[in-house]
Amino acid sequence: MEWDNKATLILDPVRGPIIQHLFEAFSKGGHTTKTIWLLAKQLGLCSKMKKRKGIPVSKNTVYDILTNPFYYGLIYYDGKWIKHQYEPLIDKELFERVQSILTQNGTHNRNNVDENAGKLYIFRGLIHCKECG
Repeated sequence: MEWDNKATLILDPVRGPIIQHLFEAFSKGGHTTKTIWLLAKQLGLCSKMKKRKGIPVSKNTVYDILTNPFYYGLIYYDGKWIKHQYEPLIDKELFERVQSILTQNGTHNRNNVDENAGKLYIFRGLIHCKECG
């Protein structure tokens, strides 16, 4: 199957600005992934998954957002990163600042993102945190 670059994505008017705000806040420094997660909860960033709809996103989800190059315009397809056609949520410089801060904080563990992008996780959704869901 060949990627035809014809998919259309529509910016979520509620979640999009929250995600932009999280990137901007984290890029200014003085935050950890935990404080950004608390900010996401305060701003009302909730899961859209059927089983978790309306429940605040997890810390791992916030980390996944902060480390996903999709938000500045790349999509992983067929073993390579491809520029997508729609308007990115953030610019690449903002994304790179966030990655740099994550690396400095010692919390960046996305060295294998190319290898794992697009793979299904067998136990996804089976295990939940007792405190935060």
